[in-house]
Amino acid sequence: EVQSNYAQGFKRGDYSNAIALLHTNVGTASVNENYARCSLDDLKNAGMDYWALGHIHLTQVLSESKPCVIYAGSPQALNINETGAHGCYVVEIDNGSVTYDWHETNLVEMKQIAVDMSTALSLDDVRTIISHELRESLSSEASYLVRLVLQGVSHLGCALDGSTLSNLHESLRALLVGPLPRVFLDRTILNETTETVEEAMTQTNNTFLRAMLDVDPDTLMNEFDLNQAIFVKNNKPLVQIFPDIVDELSKPEELRKMLTEAQELLYRELMQEGN
Repeated sequence: EVQSNYAQGFKRGDYSNAIALLHTNVGTASVNENYARCSLDDLKNAGMDYWALGHIHLTQVLSESKPCVIYAGSPQALNINETGAHGCYVVEIDNGSVTYDWHETNLVEMKQIAVDMSTALSLDDVRTIISHELRESLSSEASYLVRLVLQGVSHLGCALDGSTLSNLHESLRALLVGPLPRVFLDRTILNETTETVEEAMTQTNNTFLRAMLDVDPDTLMNEFDLNQAIFVKNNKPLVQIFPDIVDELSKPEELRKMLTEAQELLYRELMQEGN
C-alpha cells in the first residue's frame, strides 16, 4: 500500500500536448488495494491534456476532456473476478484536443454465470439447465473462462456437496465439447442455493414426493406406537434393541424432531436415487 499522492507532483510544462502516466486509485471507490490515492481534482489541477491511468483493471473513462482521464484496464483479465471484455484505448492528441477509441484485445473473457436451480430435481436436470444457460449467455465468437454460481431454492439438498460438484465439473467439461463457443470451466462451482423440505413441498411436481412431504409429523406422532415398532434389519422390537433411544423418543418433542429429520432424509435419499 502506497499512501503518497503522486498526482499532486505533476505540473504541465510549456508543451502543445501534455500526457501523464500514473499508477493510482482515483477517488474512494475501488476493488483494488489502495495505491497512491488521489482525487479527480488533483488530476485536473495538473493542467494535463490526457491522463493514462493504471492500477485498476476495469475500463473506465473518468473525464472525457480537459483533461481526458482514462483507466484503460488491462488487455487481458488476470483472474475470474475481472469479468467482461478487456482491451486498450488508441488515443490521439492534436494541440490539446483528445480523441480516443477502445479496442477489445482479450483472448479469453472471464464470466460468472448465475444458474437458477429451483426446477432441478436431479443432477441430470442440473447438467441440462447449466448447458442451456451457457448457450444463452455466451457469444459463439469468443472464448471464455466461466465460473458457475448455483442459486435459488434447491430440491437436491445434500446431493450438491463438494464431491458431487467436483464430479459435476468433470461431466460438464465433456458437455462443452461441441456446438458451444470455446469455454473453460473454473474449478470452483459456487453453491449459493438454499433448501428446506417446506420449500420443496410447495415446488416439486413429483406426485410421490409431494404425497410423502405432505404427511404432517404431528399426524405420524399420533399413529406411531413405539412399543409396536420393529427394527427391519432383524425383525426385532425396537424397544429391545435401542432401549435408550426409545426412552428419548417417548418425549413428544424428540419424537417429532426424529420424524421430521427422517422425512428430510428420505426426501434427499430419493432425490439422489433419481440421479
